[in-house]
Amino acid sequence: MALRKAKLPLEPHLAKIWKEKIGLEALLQQGYDLSLVEAKYGKNWLRH
Repeated sequence: MALRKAKLPLEPHLAKIWKEKIGLEALLQQGYDLSLVEAKYGKNWLRH
């Protein structure tokens, strides 16, 4: 039985800083649960 790695939620203010520092693609590749970010900033924020 394979264990799945749980995704940790990333706080929106941290995602905003990381997006500015490392870029959107690198942020998305980190594997965090971005549902809180999406709820605060909207789905389009994660695409631009």
